[in-house]
Amino acid sequence: MPQLVTEKPQLHYIANFSEPVHHLIDVELRIPSHPQEERLELVFPVWTPGSYMVREYTRNIEAISATGQDRRGQAAAQPLSLARIGKNRWQVVDAH
Repeated sequence: MPQLVTEKPQLHYIANFSEPVHHLIDVELRIPSHPQEERLELVFPVWTPGSYMVREYTRNIEAISATGQDRRGQAAAQPLSLARIGKNRWQVVDAH
């Protein structure tokens, strides 16, 4: 049974400007896992504060992937299942 998580996890972003000439940036988002969660949804914004215009920021995403960690915090050998479920939304399965 899903449980309500009332404490917000602390997110960590790592940005790498590996190809500035091509205007590309690698962004890594580290999300602490919660054992009670079976899925995780990543939602990208569709607007900018102060603007009423809907934007399509996700059209600029060239690749997206997810990997898990073992109990010691080491990256797992297998990637997690990641599916686009909306225009600005991805679902990560088995994110625990």
